Amino acid sequence: TVTEKDIAIAVLRLMETEHVVQEGAGAVGVAAVLAGVISDIKGKNVAVPLCGGNIDTTVLGRVIDRALVSDERLARFSVVVSDRPGGIARLTRIVADAGASIKEIEHERAWQQEDLYAVEVILTVEVRGGDHLRELRDTFNEIIVNNDGTIISWGSYRVE
Repeated sequence: TVTEKDIAIAVLRLMETEHVVQEGAGAVGVAAVLAGVISDIKGKNVAVPLCGGNIDTTVLGRVIDRALVSDERLARFSVVVSDRPGGIARLTRIVADAGASIKEIEHERAWQQEDLYAVEVILTVEVRGGDHLRELRDTFNEIIVNNDGTIISWGSYRVE
């Protein structure tokens, strides 16, 4: 049995490595191989038939995003920073210096209750993978410990 996550990753891998657009049902065999569900194939030549490229572009976009999240290459953070001039700019510089790319940014003042002069910033970032994601997390934690006022607190939706 393979999961939806396994299938999404298989669709993404087929696009990235083989340049093939494959619907989920047609990628189940590849998903089983990648997830290690099929035993006793290590070191053997294995052929997996691919069938069906009938995937709606909006569905494909969702599959890609979910696969990137599962693959730890797309992450979302909630970061509380100073709402004084330059606070958000310093945050984006930290992310850029860490080699991550900001895909989406949103800031929220009204519901932020920690400090009148603080703003919650929700970032969606693209990273190279899990290790890179954890490096970014460690950078945030180090800045909080050093207490330079750039990052007041942060939380993650997916980072462990």
